[in-house]
Amino acid sequence: MLKKVAFLVVGVATLACVAAAAAESPSDLLEKGIYTEETVGDLDKAIEIYQKIISQAEDNRAFVAQAQLRLGKCLLKQGKQQDGEAALRKLVNQFKDAPDQKELVAKARELLPSELVDMQLDPVPWVDGEYLELRIKLGGRLDIGDFILSARLGEVGGREVWHLGLNRNIAVNSPNLGLSQVVADRQTFRPIRSEFRHSLLGNVAADYEPGKVTIRSKGNDGEESVKKFDLDGVYYDNEQGWHLFRRLPLADDYKRQMPICATFGTGPIKLDVEVTGKETVEVPAGRFECYKLLVKPVQQTFWVSTDAHRYVVKFEAGGVSGVLQSIRQVKPGATVEYADKDSGFSVSAPADWYFIPDKVSVKEPVKLAVLVDPAAESVSALQVEPLEELADEQKQSVRVWAEHEIEGSKKTYQNFEVVADSWQQRTVAGYPAVSCLANYEQGDLKTAKYHVFVLGKTTASRFVARVARERMDDFRRAYDKIIDTYKVE
Repeated sequence: MLKKVAFLVVGVATLACVAAAAAESPSDLLEKGIYTEETVGDLDKAIEIYQKIISQAEDNRAFVAQAQLRLGKCLLKQGKQQDGEAALRKLVNQFKDAPDQKELVAKARELLPSELVDMQLDPVPWVDGEYLELRIKLGGRLDIGDFILSARLGEVGGREVWHLGLNRNIAVNSPNLGLSQVVADRQTFRPIRSEFRHSLLGNVAADYEPGKVTIRSKGNDGEESVKKFDLDGVYYDNEQGWHLFRRLPLADDYKRQMPICATFGTGPIKLDVEVTGKETVEVPAGRFECYKLLVKPVQQTFWVSTDAHRYVVKFEAGGVSGVLQSIRQVKPGATVEYADKDSGFSVSAPADWYFIPDKVSVKEPVKLAVLVDPAAESVSALQVEPLEELADEQKQSVRVWAEHEIEGSKKTYQNFEVVADSWQQRTVAGYPAVSCLANYEQGDLKTAKYHVFVLGKTTASRFVARVARERMDDFRRAYDKIIDTYKVE
């Protein structure tokens, strides 16, 4: 009994020392941390002490380095692999050029996967809910669509992650839609899983485990395949490449090899990335000084801003280029609004939708806005034109106007046919409206097209959405909620 009491007293005394540690020297704190770790066996308290040394002894780098190493080892002992590796990697990055800390750095390297040490990343430069829109051009002149990069924090199986997205909306008049999503560990940035879907190419999904990746693909022809690859280190998913570029410690002479898993291609590959200079680039989103990053052997060039945000400002790849159009942050649950003051209309959508004005496909005074849905499954748009643009009989009846437009679609699309009994009368923005659903074929794709026509006081508006036939019912429910927010003078 006396022994138990004595042990309890020692424990209380140790806790008291920890509480007072802030007033002690880094040397005393390190000694207490080692004692707490190795003799008492209290890893949680030892971690607290090492963290205090790191935060309070910045001027004494020798003790910081030792505390950082011991912090990483304690976390590894607790089974916190990701946290432990992050602590050890911080030691390597901070002290790799310090001659007096070579031994500690070497010990940290021994505990880390070699690729994790070599592939150094800067802190995350984006904010939760950030969206970047890049306008895509063909030959540097013809607008053909948009890429939308997104980054959102989340949690998967109790693990904090980044959800990284790239929504491709190319050529509004054809079903060239793509969506890639990567779930990456928040601390290490290692991919956990990824998905790539494209209306023309098919679907690919990848699951990452230590030392291997499993890739499952399905083409539009229904053919499926499964491939498994062994990985000789840490590989990043090709679809998180845009965000990975933003975390590279770019500098004037930066050059390294980057391990990438091309899930929609050959699997694991290593690309050479090199900063070839700096350029000032002016785009619709602003004026930026940029690092010019060349990626070989694919011969793609990315302009990444030198500021703390590390925006992808511009890129060129195989005759296609893109420039940064807009930057925005949207909080979960918020809505976004698109408004045109000249025509006096506005419409709102959930935060993960995107409105893009299209000034190429139509001419003034007609206004066209593309609606980009988060699942990249539709080609959707809102077109608004002055009522005077319509023929006299169309101005008198929204149904007459709608049927006239439908006749035009029959000449454009293969086997275009309005679904029986799909015509519905409704009210939108306080004005008479009608809607209908039609089916048609585009090659092997069976597509549905949803129309909503609104005849206003001085305007004629129409919403259009084209979706894979089997997805139309679910999509229509979400789309109707957006249409219900429409306001027009």
